[in-house]
Amino acid sequence: DALATFPTAVASALAEAGVQGLAAAAPLAARPSILVRSDDLGKATKALAQAGFLQGPEAEECSADASPLIGGSWGGLGVVVGRSPSKGSTPGVWSRRLDQADSLTLRFESGCGPFTYVSVPPGVGADALQAAGAALQSSSGAGPVIEGGWSRFDGRADVDASNLTILELLAVRSPDGEVTGVAKQRGIWIFLGKLFVRAIGSSTRAAEVLGSGDASLVESKVAGEAIVGVVEAPGRLRTLCRSWAPTDAGQFFLDEAGAASGASQVGGVVEVHRSAQAVVHRLPCGTEHHWHISVHRGTCPFGPSA
Repeated sequence: DALATFPTAVASALAEAGVQGLAAAAPLAARPSILVRSDDLGKATKALAQAGFLQGPEAEECSADASPLIGGSWGGLGVVVGRSPSKGSTPGVWSRRLDQADSLTLRFESGCGPFTYVSVPPGVGADALQAAGAALQSSSGAGPVIEGGWSRFDGRADVDASNLTILELLAVRSPDGEVTGVAKQRGIWIFLGKLFVRAIGSSTRAAEVLGSGDASLVESKVAGEAIVGVVEAPGRLRTLCRSWAPTDAGQFFLDEAGAASGASQVGGVVEVHRSAQAVVHRLPCGTEHHWHISVHRGTCPFGPSA
């Protein structure tokens, strides 16, 4: 029973902060999860940091008025997307696994505010993640271990001088023309060196689910979706792990070359409008994701034809 096994100290810390939480067992997760209303996410993370349940980078980001945007247990992956007011963090992709039976946590740190955590359960995308990490570290040397057991997954010490692109979701247009804005749906797409993370979630839906007290509804694509991958070449993005689709590991998420030639429709088509600082991603199903380019330096991850 998740309620029986969840540490009472965690519940007490949240209660003292005036946060209502729901303990539930999430599919594929090694441990029970605590669910909170989207509006209370920032207050909950700060309360846990002050109580000593978060350490290292997580504690710094949560205790310094960080602004969590979206997060939850999405199709087997644990996801937290936020924005830290401190912009002096070292950019890069970090990883931590405290024990072989624990989830692998990947931390995408932009160094200029936005960050994303993705918790990957044991066995999910294991081969693809291991191969990608080994290739990146062998090309530049394994990164140093830092506080809390974090190490450089990307193997880079100079990623701040490398490629960095951050896209923030503006709106989603459905095939029938209905538009959903940031008031109901948020998203971020971070490219750091050769790795990327893309997360889109509905904070409004999460609040409705938690308010109903029905934990089974949280595990729904309506709540959110996340993907971690590698940029093999501009316009060719390969999946390392993806919520709701564990078998996609190792497959292309986007293949611009194939889509442009008509030989493939993997991932749809991306249009980059540099003058408007905008990106439009047209999915094969007809849905359009409209993104704002908030940060860009280096090579465009979508290719020279964009």
